[in-house]
Amino acid sequence: MGKLGVREAVLTKEKKLYPDQARYLTERFWRACRAEQLAASRRLLEELVRTGTKLDEEDLLRLGRELARIRDEVESRLADLDRANQPVLLTEALAGSLEEISRRRFPGPHGEPLPWLEPEELRLLLVSRGNLDERERAEIESHVVNSFHFLMKLPWPRHLERIPEIVALHHEKLDGGGYPRGLHADEIPIEVRMLTLCDVYDALTASDRPYKPSLGRERALEILRKEGTDGALDPTLVKLFIEARVFQATEGPSGG
Repeated sequence: MGKLGVREAVLTKEKKLYPDQARYLTERFWRACRAEQLAASRRLLEELVRTGTKLDEEDLLRLGRELARIRDEVESRLADLDRANQPVLLTEALAGSLEEISRRRFPGPHGEPLPWLEPEELRLLLVSRGNLDERERAEIESHVVNSFHFLMKLPWPRHLERIPEIVALHHEKLDGGGYPRGLHADEIPIEVRMLTLCDVYDALTASDRPYKPSLGRERALEILRKEGTDGALDPTLVKLFIEARVFQATEGPSGG
């Protein structure tokens, strides 16, 4: 419910750049390609005029090789950008390639130097893990606070009155690495630990998350075990979740 307060574009964002940003960036690279190729052609003509020689077949072959080199370089750079745009861990080599691209300029319509990569595009592409920058991540994380305020307005019966609190804390981790309050194990009630475990399993296996593919059951359970071993999730509850096959409550008659 709290995600109703999060912008749709952020909720459905699949990669580091929004679709319009990625499209404009690709179009700019091909404009840069044409500008570089035009500049190469102009250099050849100026050389011929300066030397007083006529254009021959060798000149055309040389120009063709240079135009192809420019095109191939642009395609290689676009491949780097596509890899950097994926919501995965950014390598040092790829980050270096982005920095190098951002320093390059191509001639605009009036000869003015234009950047291949805008500062905002570089900032987003340099996100080291996942697809969200700090502001977007904070916006996503605000959904737990939104949920709390929403649920606090409902008239809960006494035996359910702690539901708003439980929901508000379901992204806390036992090792203090969760949000919104960064609580540690002794501060997190067991009901919250249970909801967190179920939520993690759901997030891993859900097929409607635009930023990542869904995982199969066994891979998801393997991650839960590791989270329990590493101290993020309650290992006792993880063991119970798996042995009691709690996850089957969310699967269809065929086992999901």
